[in-house]
Amino acid sequence: MPTQPNNGTQTATLDTIHTLATITTAGVYELAVDTNAMVAGDTLVLRVNDRVLTGGTSRLTYSATYANAQATFIKKSPPIVVLFNCTFTLEQQDGTGRAFPWAVNRIDAS
Repeated sequence: MPTQPNNGTQTATLDTIHTLATITTAGVYELAVDTNAMVAGDTLVLRVNDRVLTGGTSRLTYSATYANAQATFIKKSPPIVVLFNCTFTLEQQDGTGRAFPWAVNRIDAS
């Protein structure tokens, strides 16, 4: 059964990369963000950084950009296999800082 190890609401400060969660337990995870608050002129970037080796450098593995009001509110990353360390971030680049409910879901938990 899936679990939700991290969740909350992030009020965005424009052009600031907000770290939502850092995962250090091996598993398969997804980021889910509710973009209902977005309006015309808003731009939101969701990112996932991961490592290839245990002592390696964390690098961008997924990024998605959303602009203006959204017709589909819940945005989800693809499943991310985490072996060592993974970071999920949110950055609002344009508009007025909005509050974004979010969750990191572990989808391989039993």
